[in-house]
This record gives sequence, structure tokens and C-alpha cells, in this order.
Amino acid sequence: MQFIKDYPEGVLLNPINLQPMSNDELAIFKAVASKYLYMSANGRSRRVLANTCVDLDRDIKLISEDLVRFRAQNNMQTHINFLMYANELVLSKFNQFDCRNRIEETRLDTAGTETTKFAIKSEQSVLGKSNSETNTYLVIGGLVIISTLVILLTNKK
Repeated sequence: MQFIKDYPEGVLLNPINLQPMSNDELAIFKAVASKYLYMSANGRSRRVLANTCVDLDRDIKLISEDLVRFRAQNNMQTHINFLMYANELVLSKFNQFDCRNRIEETRLDTAGTETTKFAIKSEQSVLGKSNSETNTYLVIGGLVIISTLVILLTNKK
């Protein structure tokens, strides 16, 4: 097996087999992986473009969708290989950032916030009904007292 240092500086290496990349392979690599990876001018270094857990999660989903699409077609193995390579790099960064736990914590926080908001609205609707019922009973009670007074005062004569 030859190592990267065994090739001249200007040679772009295929990340799958570490052999010099043909123009066709380079075009395919750029077409499928450039959405997710940055490749240096000399092709020796590649890095993931996404820098947040949300972006990394989105890229993993998009790569999976692309893989499904390419697997459904014939003669797409090179595309699949390059996407799998990009997927490995994205997953590595996703794990390095501990995104799984961060995303889960965000989901739990969001669910808790939404549950609290719903409980507050439910309580306000119940209290609103209770206040209106209390006011109705006060008015009815007042009318009963006034009518009782009227009846008593009219009977004394």
C-alpha cells in the first residue's frame, strides 16, 4: 500500500483507495461531496463544512437520502463510495461535538417548554370560566337579595 507522501504534491488522491484520482472521479467527488466537505486546492486535506449540531444532523439526513437515490440507480458505486466517505467524516464530527446528547437535551427542553405553555393556557381557560361563573352567581345573588328586600318592604305596609 502506498502512502500519500509517496505521490507528488499536485496529485489528488481518491480517499477510498488512496490512488491518484482520475478527472472523472474528481468530477464525481466534487458533485456529490462538495455539499458536505471542503477539499483543499492540493486535495490532501478535507474537512466537514458544517459546524453546528443542527447542520451536521441535516447533512447526515441529506447524505442518507442521496445514498438511497444512488443505490436505486445502476453504475453509481463511485458516487456511493464518495458519499460514504463524506458520511464517515460528518458522523465523526457529529460524534466529536456530542451532538446526539445536545439535540436530545434541546428536544427535552422544547418539549418541557411546550408542555408548560399548554398547562398555563389550560389553567387560564379554567380560571377564566371560574371568574365568569363567580360574577354570574354574584349578580344572581344580588338580584335575589334585592327582590327579597322588595317583597319584605312591600308586605310591611
